[in-house]
Amino acid sequence: MSSEPFVVRCPNCSTPNGVSEGRVGFRPMCGVCGTPLPVLASFEPAPAAPPSRARPDTALRWTLAALAFLVGLSAYVIHAALNSSSQQQIAQTRPLPVVENALDNVGSIPPRNAPANQFSDLIPSPRRLENPSFQPPKATPVPFRPGILTVRGGGDRIAPLKITSPPGSERYYVKLTRGGAKGPEYMTLLIAPGTTYETKVAVGTYWMKYATGQDWYGPQERFGPATRYFEAKSDLSFWVEEDIIHGQTVVLIKQAGGNLQTASILQAEF
Repeated sequence: MSSEPFVVRCPNCSTPNGVSEGRVGFRPMCGVCGTPLPVLASFEPAPAAPPSRARPDTALRWTLAALAFLVGLSAYVIHAALNSSSQQQIAQTRPLPVVENALDNVGSIPPRNAPANQFSDLIPSPRRLENPSFQPPKATPVPFRPGILTVRGGGDRIAPLKITSPPGSERYYVKLTRGGAKGPEYMTLLIAPGTTYETKVAVGTYWMKYATGQDWYGPQERFGPATRYFEAKSDLSFWVEEDIIHGQTVVLIKQAGGNLQTASILQAEF
């Protein structure tokens, strides 16, 4: 602290008076006329405060940090309010009515408490969707045209094959497979009742199966639910020996001493 006296002029006689710093608070008087000196009013302005040592951008950083905090706080408050409102709405929602015994005897629909589908009870039962007056469309018979339907596989068709069917109303759908009962399909034919059909096949060994019925619905449905299935119990072999081509004759009529035994089979075995 400086010890030099302050110079204060007397407001009455304008005489300069030296006033030490330690006596400023005691209201000194003019040494000439005795008038109290206005010490406080006569001081020179205090020096300016030293500049702050803080970096110029410190205030800006603090301002941005405060704004970020306020934004985060506002988002949290809004999220908490929305979450509380949604929980109240869920709690006030009435449960959906459950139809008793709606899923009885429906094995394809999982039980109500199955974790894989929490809303299985909302799936309408087929029983409720069933229309008593609805009848599934019935298959319509298609024209039966005797002859070859399909031929698969290579080889020259040089060996004769003759098939004879018994008279009556039964029609025949014949299938030949190569190399055995489970071999690949080679040829399919349609044989009318009471007729003999002749064709040629490639040299080789075949297994014969046939289906029989009255109304023909096509290769997939065949003769409908009333279709009966059979297969021959021995191979049909076709070969060439020197200049002679050996073929086969098949008679689909049960007779004593016949050389082709047949047996009934299931549809899945056809």
